[in-house]
Amino acid sequence: MGMADNNRKYELQEAIADIESALNSGATSHTSDGQSTSWDHDSMRKRLVELKNELDAIDGRQSRPLTYTIKLNGGGNE
Repeated sequence: MGMADNNRKYELQEAIADIESALNSGATSHTSDGQSTSWDHDSMRKRLVELKNELDAIDGRQSRPLTYTIKLNGGGNE
């Protein structure tokens, strides 16, 4: 694993920890120094899955795809 992979892995781990912390808190907004930020938990959960999949790919682990494609173009006895 190269230096770039190690840096990216660290960034992913930090982002995952931040999202998990926000989700576990149950909060949907935060105000600091007059600046307000709000977020949607469903979007955060989707992003969390994406980040974990990317981390698994760096670690060489396989993960399940989020969606499957089923082709219904006939085939078979025609």
